Amino acid sequence: MASALTEISHQNEKLQMLLAPAKKIFDETFPDHSRRLHAAKSDKERMAICDELRTHAFAEYRKLTGSDPTGGGVYSLLPSQFTTLTTQSGDDLINTMTTMVNSLSFIKDMQDATQISVQMYNAGCYLMTAAGFTAMFATAAITIGSATAVVEAGVAGIAAAGGAGPVVALVVAIVVAVLVPFLYFMLKPAYIMSFVVNNTSKTLNWVDHYEVHGKISGWTDAINPAIAIPQTNGVTAVYRTLGIVTGQKKDMALVGCQLGFRYSYGDNTATSTKVAIGTESPLTSISVDNNVWTEFDVSAEQVANDTDSHNAMSSSATSGSLTSTINCAKASGDGAFSVAVVGDGTITA
Repeated sequence: MASALTEISHQNEKLQMLLAPAKKIFDETFPDHSRRLHAAKSDKERMAICDELRTHAFAEYRKLTGSDPTGGGVYSLLPSQFTTLTTQSGDDLINTMTTMVNSLSFIKDMQDATQISVQMYNAGCYLMTAAGFTAMFATAAITIGSATAVVEAGVAGIAAAGGAGPVVALVVAIVVAVLVPFLYFMLKPAYIMSFVVNNTSKTLNWVDHYEVHGKISGWTDAINPAIAIPQTNGVTAVYRTLGIVTGQKKDMALVGCQLGFRYSYGDNTATSTKVAIGTESPLTSISVDNNVWTEFDVSAEQVANDTDSHNAMSSSATSGSLTSTINCAKASGDGAFSVAVVGDGTITA
């Protein structure tokens, strides 16, 4: 057990160092909440502060734009970043996932649309309003094929979103106020961070979740369809969207975090197909390791239990034309970082 806890400590230190710039931005943006999070003595207290922080950040965004941001944010992946997320493993994948959060945090003080678009390009994903994404992809359909063209499309999207102000407010609400506190202040043995990538022509809508151990702390309500964009060179570029699901062990618990959750393919109705995803990060790797599992049309409870019984680093399932695959970055370590991809065969590029 000592060696397992030592590895946990070392991995935590590495992630804390990686996220230090984002944490500094958080401290400057929300000084009171930061001070209280540092002083908090329990998970219950930290969760209450984070819930209050989310409400405050969302209210500020609503005051500026008149609308609510989605619960966990929807991110549009550059094609190259999708390749990276689906081919990497181990510490490389963990670093990519946390660096995306870190990089987006820097947008907090930016007021120039081009600078914001460049920073999102460097992060490998764009966080935008619905109107912004529509304008971005409409512009991209004209000419895309280069970093300059993608950045210019991003600028068009920022303009359609109402300018730099609303986009910066969205980043502050979703990334700085929601993801940074989870990854930095709530980092501990047995936590979960899952990227769910929509590679289909329909929206993936959140259905429900089940907790065997631990607790879910955040999720994206609706993950938009992938967008296929013809380029001037005749090649089609696909911008897939991702949502984020996070969870952690309960305060003082002697077991880790074991969750199951479901998304509906299209509208969430009684007859719609449900993709179920399970993931677990045990407190120690005595009986099981970090693991993942996926299947279709089973309950969140069943997939949560199945991920433990299979104890697998990767899993795939099919239901008609639908596919679901998930890969966990590492079997050992304090957290289960994973990337799931749901496809329906309509996106071939």
